[in-house]
Amino acid sequence: MRPRDRSSRPISFRLDARYERELRRRAEAARISPGDYARLVLIRHIEDTELANLRDEVASLRSELERFRTHFAAVVEE
Repeated sequence: MRPRDRSSRPISFRLDARYERELRRRAEAARISPGDYARLVLIRHIEDTELANLRDEVASLRSELERFRTHFAAVVEE
């Protein structure tokens, strides 16, 4: 886990009992506090979402590039 940024600010939220139990179970399995586990899960989710968005954008750009190449090739052949 990354060292904490001294400029970070606390965030709190409530969980239903079933989610709290699951959070505690997973945190215990990872041998970290529930708060550290929740932070880790949230950070991973945010980073994974950003990565997925980048992958989608790259796939879209590749598709556009392929359409451009096809169109360009057709124009050059004329």
